[in-house]
Amino acid sequence: MSVASRYQVRRYAHQATTDPASLGRALNVSTLVTGTLRGLGASLRVSIEMISAASGARLWGQQFERTSDDLLHLQVAIASAVADSIAGRLQPAQRKALGTAPTTLPAAYDHYLRGRYYLARRTGPAVGRAVQELAEASRLDPRSARLRAELGVAYSVYAAFGRSQDSLLQLAAAAADAALRLDSLSATAWLVRASTFYLSQTAERSRDLSRAAGAAQRSLSLDSLDPEAWHVYGEILMDAGADDAADSAYRRALALDPGRAVTLERLARLDQYRHRFEEALLLLDSALAVEPGFNEYGVQYRRFHVLLRLGRLADARQALEYAGVFATWLRPFVLLAANDSAAALAAADSIPEPSMPAVVAIAALGQTDRAMTMLEAVASPTLSTYKYLRLPEMDPLRGDPRFQRLVAASQPVGFVR
Repeated sequence: MSVASRYQVRRYAHQATTDPASLGRALNVSTLVTGTLRGLGASLRVSIEMISAASGARLWGQQFERTSDDLLHLQVAIASAVADSIAGRLQPAQRKALGTAPTTLPAAYDHYLRGRYYLARRTGPAVGRAVQELAEASRLDPRSARLRAELGVAYSVYAAFGRSQDSLLQLAAAAADAALRLDSLSATAWLVRASTFYLSQTAERSRDLSRAAGAAQRSLSLDSLDPEAWHVYGEILMDAGADDAADSAYRRALALDPGRAVTLERLARLDQYRHRFEEALLLLDSALAVEPGFNEYGVQYRRFHVLLRLGRLADARQALEYAGVFATWLRPFVLLAANDSAAALAAADSIPEPSMPAVVAIAALGQTDRAMTMLEAVASPTLSTYKYLRLPEMDPLRGDPRFQRLVAASQPVGFVR
């Protein structure tokens, strides 16, 4: 039995369609669960029903009434009832796991749910709001290890957007440490440690991924069903050059949550490294389909290069229109593909240099000596440099011994696959 993820379902939430068959086909599911929520003074009434996607026939239904202060128990009651109706009676251990909540305080739980919602959107403003909500949840219930750990996740994700990265990583690490003092077996706290170790490598200009990998493995040993942990582990593996293992980790994340736009985009990057451009394009298009607006500029930047590799110039031009801040970096490639070398060179010269984007554009124009000289000026033996050197757009420089020395100097060390 498979369940459509929240990412898949969310884009249909506000559509006017009431056709179960269409929704079933779109989500690739055979059964739909729907419901209504009504406020009755200080009480809430929730009506839940299960219907067949193929026929629209009602298979099961139930009503629940609780006070607004009893949302925690209401959620568990609904989840248990739905699970029972699908798969029969739950075993005691399964029911205990289902009933495990991060807090027993309704107000803290409300902030927790809001924080998780905003965190899933993976945009800078939304993640900033997630930090606020989860910080308030943790303030209301400071004894909850889960809330502390989830706050650490939000801090580490926010740091990945480049906003006050050093201070956010310190806050993430502090939240993880606090969670582990409360619960040494918190898988989420170990995940935060993995993320902070990983992000710190770039900030500290280090190439050692061993601590990050070890923390991710520890998190997965405690909870192997967390798609975020598999995603973070895949990120570490990819940056270490362990492509096959990274592919496996990303696909484990997607098997657990098929609509993770961020994982689809990372898997596309991995396919781009491996010159699998058709597969990369499908993954990038899927990321935009399941989460419209997700990292729009970054995804279109990657789509542009993939489309050019596939010889689809018209589509690449269209991607350029949505590439935002990356458009200046990409324009030389369009002009070069259109056989206007002079204009392409002028566009490349307009890129602020020295910079990695300028290196990529100038190398594509065939000026490899100039590109290599610029690359030596801007490159440093860091993880960020290694990521750039892996791009297919660097192919014109790969035969140069100077390029090979830069690869060797920036490649991650101390990592046990």
